[in-house]
Amino acid sequence: MRLCTALPHRQPTSHISRVLMAYAAGLSVCGSERQRDLAAEFISYILDRARKEGEDVRKKAEEVVEEGKARSSLRLEGFERKVEVGGKEYVVKVIGGGAVEED
Repeated sequence: MRLCTALPHRQPTSHISRVLMAYAAGLSVCGSERQRDLAAEFISYILDRARKEGEDVRKKAEEVVEEGKARSSLRLEGFERKVEVGGKEYVVKVIGGGAVEED
């Protein structure tokens, strides 16, 4: 098993996409209950396989999982910033669901 950054459809089945792993790790933290369960099971399987492949693969897999979890835990909700566009000042707010509202 090797980790790669290429698109999964271009790799043999033993290659796992870094993007897919990071996404699954994020779902294991921030998804719905069902998504968290399935993603955690998938991540567990991948980490078990990585351990069998050796220390380097294990370390890389764990790094990708931690990175995915960290990125998914970032929240922009409540973020507010004043910006100036064309000489006019606007307040941009991020509201629930990632929607952006202008004042």
